[in-house]
Amino acid sequence: MRGAVLSFVLVTTVGLAANPPVGGVNKNQGVIRVETRLIEIDVVAQDSRGGAIKGLTRDDFKIYDNGKEVPIDLFSALSLTPAPAPPLPPNTFSNRVQGSPESATAVLLDGLNTSLQDQTWARQEVIRFLEELQPQDRAAIFLLGDHLYTLQNFTSNPKVLLAALRNAKTVNSKELEGSAPPVSMDDADTASSIVTKSTPQDIVQQNNASPQGPATSGGAPSTAAGAAAANAAAGGATGPAAGLAGEAAAMAQMEVTMMQFQSHESAFFGVDRVDRTLDALMAIANYLAQFPGRKNLIWVSGSFPISIGFDTPRQPGDTRDQIHFTPELQRAYKALNNANLAVYPVDARGLVASAPGTMNMNSFYSSVGTMQDLASHTGGQTFYNTNDLARVMRAAVDDSDANYTLGFYPQQIRWDGKYHTLTVKVDKPGVHLRYRRGYFATEGTPGNDEQGNAALNQALYSPLDSTGLGLTVSILQLVHAPKAPVVKVDMNAHDVALRHRPVQPGVLLDIDIDTRNLTLQDDAGSKTVDLAVVLAQLNDKGTVLRTGGYDMNLRVEAGGVPRLMQEGLMVKKWVDLVEGAETLELVVRDPTSGNVGSVRIPVGTS
Repeated sequence: MRGAVLSFVLVTTVGLAANPPVGGVNKNQGVIRVETRLIEIDVVAQDSRGGAIKGLTRDDFKIYDNGKEVPIDLFSALSLTPAPAPPLPPNTFSNRVQGSPESATAVLLDGLNTSLQDQTWARQEVIRFLEELQPQDRAAIFLLGDHLYTLQNFTSNPKVLLAALRNAKTVNSKELEGSAPPVSMDDADTASSIVTKSTPQDIVQQNNASPQGPATSGGAPSTAAGAAAANAAAGGATGPAAGLAGEAAAMAQMEVTMMQFQSHESAFFGVDRVDRTLDALMAIANYLAQFPGRKNLIWVSGSFPISIGFDTPRQPGDTRDQIHFTPELQRAYKALNNANLAVYPVDARGLVASAPGTMNMNSFYSSVGTMQDLASHTGGQTFYNTNDLARVMRAAVDDSDANYTLGFYPQQIRWDGKYHTLTVKVDKPGVHLRYRRGYFATEGTPGNDEQGNAALNQALYSPLDSTGLGLTVSILQLVHAPKAPVVKVDMNAHDVALRHRPVQPGVLLDIDIDTRNLTLQDDAGSKTVDLAVVLAQLNDKGTVLRTGGYDMNLRVEAGGVPRLMQEGLMVKKWVDLVEGAETLELVVRDPTSGNVGSVRIPVGTS
């Protein structure tokens, strides 16, 4: 039996809390060197015309980590093809897709950040793209509205994809309308609520900034009413003129108050759009982490409510809201890069050629700049100011033809959470490379780590399974709550006996954790694994009824490591079911690597 080979200790502290504890490295411990932390870099090699360059070898490439050359420990010029997975037995559930695709291209239709008019046109372009899919292509379609929807999972059948897209409803984004900047009567650029962000290099060094006051530009808008009031006051007007000046001043103050309210309302909806968008990107990244090699995310969107800096220089007294999405952006970059997911933002607005004064071009280019930032740091490419969206989406898929996978094990670096810049070079002329630009040197995290809690909660409430850790769960025993007891009455003895005694409903789970994604740490000649586990119970509407969190600490003797890596880690867990529970959500996180896995298990009677 497996227990004869492995010697481990389970330490569980079960609690019922909305924010479960996260297991990890003790604060007093020193930095632990992770032996199996491989940094993978998927590189696209093309010529000046965008054609694939094939035939490059390991010796042609060089990798630099923060400017220092590192040895290449992994090299592959071919896409990794997963072995077909066998069908699951009855009452068994997994976060591994059965029959994983050879290539993975996800299309995200962003209705949250795109106007209705642009959505309609962009969908026609997506239809053109899907109609030209090749037999080797595998694609999935997701829709972002009030939450993330899966329109169609991965398939190579364009008819299935087209049917799913044509049957999907268009999203009317109230958040997009609500986050529009306020406009004064005299100056369309008087006030705006700006959401700013940091570059990845600065993300880990910054703190969240709270709003700085009323969201107006320069402290107060300049209006005709305000000017009239000021002129009247300056002239020392009396009588009727003074009355008019007072009315003008009151109107000006009313407009200032209204614009301040609208600015804060705009900022609220802008923040909401950022949160929803980043959650969707992370959900897709965590889901695609199970697929080997490079994956593509074609993100068809009209805008993204984060600007790189302010549109105009900030002057003294400028009270516009400035919000840094530091932790959220850091988690998004981590999720995208850990999944080797290259983001290809496609501007759903097409060719932008507005007349002067009809469009805020600073806002347009700052939004595009944010998309370019996401693309460049994941190895993707931004497409904007073009009406041929189908062609550029095809170009994103074709990048896989010029893909090389490189990897290295970081040596003698500080695992302090800071951002490391990656540079890849090829010693040949005319070769243009595109790849992700860095990684976060993050390993062990303390038990109260906010990022760890956020990762667990994001996986818990995501509509997609997280696949950073492979999970397979079998139901060994399921006991439902009995129906109303049958009462037998003995009229002579006047006693009542219950034919059925009350039974506590519950389920016995056999949890199999794929150890290939776990981090083993050295400890006095043996290996240890620390995991954070969350079990949530949901009703038929997806509402969380109860959550339980506990830490799992395992010690593996040296002789048992090969078998553990081959067979996985099996844990049995009994769960008492609460009334109304229809589904269990199991979330497991490795705090050392940050990998997260989640899977849903139906347990209800409906």
